[in-house]
Amino acid sequence: MQSDRELAADITRRVGLGTLPREHRARIYAGHGDARSQCDICKRPIGRDEILYEVVFAAEPTSRPLLMHLRCHDLWRRAAGESG
Repeated sequence: MQSDRELAADITRRVGLGTLPREHRARIYAGHGDARSQCDICKRPIGRDEILYEVVFAAEPTSRPLLMHLRCHDLWRRAAGESG
């Protein structure tokens, strides 16, 4: 597993490249992960014992939502805010 610092640097790079969104205006739904959920940030599974964030963007409501761990969501918000 990547450290927070390594993951934050990777997220910042991906936001800069446009492969992760910078937008913060989104609806966020939270629940428990399941056997099929994979985090779009760190690419690791989101287990049943972990919180899953489903992020639906206002600008593209028909696009697929991003799935994230709680930790990854926090790091993405910080990195996207610093990049924007």
